[in-house]
This record gives sequence, structure tokens and C-alpha cells, in this order.
Amino acid sequence: MEKEEEKAYKHQWYLDHKEEKAEYYKQYRLDHKEERKVYKKQYSIDNKKEIVRYKKQYYTDHKEEITEQHKQYRKNNPEKCRECNRIYRKNNPEKCREFTMIWRKNNPERVKDVNKQWHIEHKEELKKYYKQRVKYNPEYHNKYMKYRRETNLKLNLNHKISVQIYKSLKGNKAGRRWENLVGYSLDDLVIRLKSTMPKGCNWNDYLEGKLHVDHIIPISAHNYTKAEHTDFRRCWALSNLRLLPAKENLIKHAKLYKPFQPALQI
Repeated sequence: MEKEEEKAYKHQWYLDHKEEKAEYYKQYRLDHKEERKVYKKQYSIDNKKEIVRYKKQYYTDHKEEITEQHKQYRKNNPEKCRECNRIYRKNNPEKCREFTMIWRKNNPERVKDVNKQWHIEHKEELKKYYKQRVKYNPEYHNKYMKYRRETNLKLNLNHKISVQIYKSLKGNKAGRRWENLVGYSLDDLVIRLKSTMPKGCNWNDYLEGKLHVDHIIPISAHNYTKAEHTDFRRCWALSNLRLLPAKENLIKHAKLYKPFQPALQI
């Protein structure tokens, strides 16, 4: 009974002097800062396994709370977090590179979404960059485009067809294999394009580069890698081609103005 009374007395005394004790310990820590630092360091060395085990268990038991705390801290201290991350990446480049590779491998869809969003947010900057690259480093750009055509069957096929059609429209009659692939003749194509001629323009405007041949439903919306695929014919069909002013075509880029269901590659 005496022990219970003593315990109750101590607990009550602690409650009555809680603020004083807190102030005392705070001052003690300030007055013995260096000593405590040495003690903590030595304690960590002597009890490393127990500390690691305790931290792991604590994290397991309070995972959601800790995650929320970290999330809130990053939200309230964005500059500090950015600086810490920058310093860590600088001091641990190999670890960061390895972690990034593993994360990208395990989260392909997330990577795709992040890249897509980044390209949307930096669209104008990318346009300027590619324009400068073509102008000041054409050799690198040509190598890059050659590599893309070698690794992307769809891009390769489109490039070949586009070049052949362009040459034919410019007056080079050599090589008509593209007509067999798309299913119409050069005359049919010229008639179709002239029927879509913008007001105030003429055929010479196309020959001078003021007009572009545009795919109404963009190439990117179609699903094919071979000329035998259904979507190849749909993409290069006469009804899907028209003439547009160069500036308007560049602004339009790959926009899709109505729903479109690509075909399966069979």
C-alpha cells in the first residue's frame, strides 16, 4: 500500500511541477551540449544493433503516421527539402542513379505519365531547344533522327512514305512504290490536295513551303508498324489528307479534334 501511495505522490508531484522540470531539462541540455553529443555518439556505437532493431519496429508500428508527418514537412518546407535532396544527390551520385533505375523499372506507367506531363509543361522550351539543335548542331540531330528511325518502325515507315510523296509532288517522277502502298496515284493525291486548298492560296504556295500536307487525324493516333496494318491505310487515306498553312499546321501539331479508335495490329 505504501508503494502505491508513494507512486501516486510522485506522479502528482510530476504533474504539479511539469513545466519546471521541462525548463530544467532544457537548460541542462544547453549547458551540457558537448558532453551529451559525445555520450550520444558513444551510445549509438555501443548499441547499434538494438537501435536499428528499435527503429525498424517503430517504423513498422507507426508507418502511416510517419508517412503523413514526412508529407506535411515536405509541404511546409519545400526549399529545405530541395536543398537537402540536392546535397544528397551531389554526395551520393551512384546510389541515386541506382535507385532511379530501379524505380523506373518498377514504375513504367508512372514514368510515362511523368514524362508526358513534363513535356506538356515545357512544350515551348522544348520547341526552342529542338530548333536550336537543328540549327547549330545538325550533325547530332541527323544522327538522333537516324537512330529513331532505326528503332521506331512506325517513324521509319512514315519517313519513307513522306519523303517519296514529297519528291513526287515536287516534280520528281522517279519511284512510285508509295502508290502501291497507299492505294492511290499521284494524280489522285494532287486532286485531293487541291480540293482542300485554303482560300487565297495556290499550288505554288505548297511548292514554296508555305503550305503543309496535314493528317486530319494525326499519325500519332494510328496504330501500325507495317504497311499491311489497317491503320496505315486509314492514316494515309486521301480523306485524311489536306493542305494547311505551315504555321497553322505547326500549331495544330498532333491534336485530335474528335474521338478516334485505332485498329489492332493484326
